[in-house]
Amino acid sequence: MSNDWAHLQVASGFSLQYGASTPDALIERVAEHGQSFAALTDRDGVYGAVRWALACSRAGIAPILGVDLAIELAHAAPVITTGRRTPARGGAFVDEGSARVVLLARGAQGWASLCRLVSAAHEVRGRTVLSYEALGEHHAGVIALLGGDSEVAQHLRAHGERAAARSLDQWREIFGADLRLAITSHRRRAGHRHSTSHAARLLAFAGQQQVRAVLANAVRYRDSEQARIADVLDAARRLVPLTSAQVERDNGEAYLKSSAELTQIAQEIARAAGTSAAALQYEGIPSLAEVVTTATRL
Repeated sequence: MSNDWAHLQVASGFSLQYGASTPDALIERVAEHGQSFAALTDRDGVYGAVRWALACSRAGIAPILGVDLAIELAHAAPVITTGRRTPARGGAFVDEGSARVVLLARGAQGWASLCRLVSAAHEVRGRTVLSYEALGEHHAGVIALLGGDSEVAQHLRAHGERAAARSLDQWREIFGADLRLAITSHRRRAGHRHSTSHAARLLAFAGQQQVRAVLANAVRYRDSEQARIADVLDAARRLVPLTSAQVERDNGEAYLKSSAELTQIAQEIARAAGTSAAALQYEGIPSLAEVVTTATRL
């Protein structure tokens, strides 16, 4: 199997109204690509963890378990929101402006921490947001990936490097060497959180701050043809018509890419950042093999 790349941010259908493919379908494609590792990072929970681990076991893939959570930092500057708020349920609003973090479990201790963090994020009924205090209390054995929708990236886009560095310092205090910046390009328009230009800026920022970066394709579906399903899910989640201006149509890039395709993406980002694509390879995560030890026993 190829060890060039690993998908470290993958949402399955267990990400309600967000992911479009089952764990089995995703792992089938990972095996076809000859990739050794794959991380399930569903939004707001770890409901698909057992299905993911079993599918990986059948395919000879090393499973990584994680979660994608909204984060509310107690002492941070306000997060940057885009677009109008979406009316829902007779005057309430769907708020998707919260910053997010992807957390990966390393071994049994990391899995235990992950479960505690998910529970903490669900403490307030009807609102899934993780507090800074809970993150500081239950981070042992956890690797944090800050991507294009993280608070650090939001500050970098809206306020510049100084504000982003202040935000990054809070994460360093908690995770230390287990902190990574997740670099994603879906080849979107300039200014988009998943544009190549922003990915290159985040990669350059990682170099300036001496924080390791990894390529994360932010997968939502197995095949690019399923982008239309993602559009329907986005409209349903936001409770707006599919034709609404608030539904930015998916461009089909959030699919489970092969190592060759990921190499091409990495090279595009690296050229824009003036660095090497090797800076994005997953070997930057320490003791990656330890991440799978819990999953293989599920």
